[in-house]
Amino acid sequence: MLTYERAQELLGDTTIPKDSDFIEEYLEMLDDLVKTNGEQWVKDNRGLLADEWEYVATLLEDAAKCVLEEAIKNGARKVHCFDGFLPEYYKKFGFTETKRVKWDERHAPKKWDYDRLGRPDVVYMELEGVEKNEDKGPTKKEQQESKLGEALVELGYRLEKGHDFDQDYGKAMELYTLASAERNSAAMNNIGWLYLNGLGVNRNLKAAVEWFEKAAQYGNTRAMINLGNICEEYGLDDEGNPDYKGAMKWYTEAVRLGNLRAKLNLGNLYHCGHGVRKNYRKAAEIYKELATSGYVEGCFYMGLYFQNGFHFKQNYDAARCFYEIGAAGNDALSMMNLGAMYSKGLGVEVDHQKALYWYTEAGKRGDTLAYVNIGWFFETGLAVEQDYKLAIDWYKKGAEAREPHAMNNLGAMYERGLGVKKDQKKAEYWYAKAKKALESQPFLESPTTVNN
Repeated sequence: MLTYERAQELLGDTTIPKDSDFIEEYLEMLDDLVKTNGEQWVKDNRGLLADEWEYVATLLEDAAKCVLEEAIKNGARKVHCFDGFLPEYYKKFGFTETKRVKWDERHAPKKWDYDRLGRPDVVYMELEGVEKNEDKGPTKKEQQESKLGEALVELGYRLEKGHDFDQDYGKAMELYTLASAERNSAAMNNIGWLYLNGLGVNRNLKAAVEWFEKAAQYGNTRAMINLGNICEEYGLDDEGNPDYKGAMKWYTEAVRLGNLRAKLNLGNLYHCGHGVRKNYRKAAEIYKELATSGYVEGCFYMGLYFQNGFHFKQNYDAARCFYEIGAAGNDALSMMNLGAMYSKGLGVEVDHQKALYWYTEAGKRGDTLAYVNIGWFFETGLAVEQDYKLAIDWYKKGAEAREPHAMNNLGAMYERGLGVKKDQKKAEYWYAKAKKALESQPFLESPTTVNN
């Protein structure tokens, strides 16, 4: 096994905390790389391996925590381990030492490294103060409460979105509150969403976080993602500082429960370098896993990586291929970037008709930036007859959806008197709305193209 001192010599300025809980895993990985590729390869890839260290130190700790918490949840009350790091780690979760047994050569693991690991005691521990409750499943009353909660959420959601009813955020909130009393996590998440966006109530970030945390306690992965998004954008302290480690914690927990959206967000943390060193390779690995598993937004990001030469060599044909796969799966972001490729002639001949087609398809699926691009085509007369009034209609459609670029373009139409009577007050009104909308957006998840 590679020693810590030798690893430090190979990595030069890269600092590896010697007392880290996960140094053994990292040294084992580094030792394999030396055996496979040689020491010179390790020296030539110091920056990459520094990223790998940060990855090990961050994610292994989260993984260990998740595994232990799940074991406790499923009834684990006793553990035994070698003396060293693990006993102290288990104490954090309420385990206490009950006995210890001296090292016995007869029971040593195969290929045990005595020089590095010595002959530690075996420590036996038990979880104190927690009684094991047999899970007998939900009672008949609990089943009835569950169905009532689901019905209340369904009705509340239809009122929130205006499906079959006049849109009414206040009544939606009332129904979600009733459903939350039935311990319905979707209702708790939806209440948080209303507070986060100021729908029917004054916008209240603290209240939103409280409701998302309640929902997360019941295993609601959407609430975990919302908490992660808030950590990325605002943080959870009073200063409004982003908390990227908190975001990674919530996304990792949601991934553990099988949420692919959370996995995508983890990839985005590595893409942006939020809370970790920017690492296009790791992000690409995550996006590739998602794309090959059929998650269409993974196809969008694979297209984005090939289009911009992130990690992969720039390849417009490959980018277009991934966007087309995403578009076939009804992904509006893929459609938007297909439109951008045809609009700008990226790997294809400039074709405004095809660009407008893809923007229109994205607009049909609710992409608010698509409304802006379609409006821009009518404003400039690209691929269609110039029509300022239709451009305004599209910008208004975007403005109604709280799209800041649409509001800004609408302001420009009033300022210049295009399709409307010149009106500086209305122009300033829409510019102010655009600025406010941009500042209040909780998070912008994906880079897309706006034609203006």
